[in-house]
Amino acid sequence: MTVMNQKNVIQNNVIALLTLMTLVGSVGFFFSSSFKSQKELEITINVAGRQRMLSQRIASQVSQYRNGDKKILEDLKASLKLFQESHDSLLKTYEKGLIPKSGLREIYYGKQKSLNNKVAIYINQVENFIKLPLRSKKSNIYLKKIITQANNGMLDELDEVVSVYEKAGKSKLKYLLNVYIIMFFSVLGICVIYFRNIVEPLIQNIQSLNLQIANSQLIDNLTQIPNRKHFFSLGETEVLRSRRFNRALTILLLDIDYFKNFNDQNSFHDGDKLVLSITRIIKNNMRTIDILGRMEDGNFAILLPETNINQAIILADRLRKVIGAENFVTSKSKNEKVTVSIGLAEVKYATSGIEQGFKDAETNLFFAKESGRNAIIPNAA
Repeated sequence: MTVMNQKNVIQNNVIALLTLMTLVGSVGFFFSSSFKSQKELEITINVAGRQRMLSQRIASQVSQYRNGDKKILEDLKASLKLFQESHDSLLKTYEKGLIPKSGLREIYYGKQKSLNNKVAIYINQVENFIKLPLRSKKSNIYLKKIITQANNGMLDELDEVVSVYEKAGKSKLKYLLNVYIIMFFSVLGICVIYFRNIVEPLIQNIQSLNLQIANSQLIDNLTQIPNRKHFFSLGETEVLRSRRFNRALTILLLDIDYFKNFNDQNSFHDGDKLVLSITRIIKNNMRTIDILGRMEDGNFAILLPETNINQAIILADRLRKVIGAENFVTSKSKNEKVTVSIGLAEVKYATSGIEQGFKDAETNLFFAKESGRNAIIPNAA
């Protein structure tokens, strides 16, 4: 090989290396920006879910306050403030254009739905309620309006907001995967030609990235159990199996009592440790065929195949007693006792799916909270 040819080979390889580095750098920048946006979308989904949960919590706290529990007032004000902040945060996300505005315009500002107005009315009703004497007739009127607004007036729209963001997340992820495939084969082609020795590590890194993306969509980061979305997916499969074999199926919704107070009095780190401990206790008391998921904060759902409501009550009572007897050590070296409230519902698979069963259990959990907590409600009717 002549000196000129050697120079040409070196020059071509340098050009190829620079091309590869530029391409890899562009890919890295693109995915870094895209995944940052995807992370923002996941955070927004959590905020939307929290807003839905807060609307129900506020209604429960209003009911408790109306029944004479004056200690709940500060929690009620805090929940109302967080509800307002969550709504403001979602509106900022809407204005920011994280997803196409057309998906949310009708929900927030449309004549038929106008969630923005409903939220404002709801907040105004709660604020007016707080100002009134507890036993006045007017406060009772506001109570009925607040509960109606929370369960019927806003619930569908709040659910729809969560659904819109989840669909946007799926669509964006699909887009990223398509772009990823194109870029992957472009980079792989150059690597095979010029740098065969780096192809295998590149594939391994990409596979690891795919696994992380898949897990982030299915598993709760703290407890490593199914998140709300994945729980419902597993639940629908179990409903189909239950329907096919005509088997009983029951859902159990468990919520840590005064979880926010526990965090405030200790720390969020202690709150995470408490959630992990509760997860461990539930796992130790459930069967391998049962499905456990974390819905949000200190709220868990357990799907019990081959189990009717009476059998589920036995498990629920055992969990309530075991958790109530446990000593939870905090970072302040204090032994804390906590209790849980549990709502149960039998999934009537012949007429409805997991969603309706979950809503029934959620209603029963609401009444368990209203009855004073540390309670099990299998049927509030």
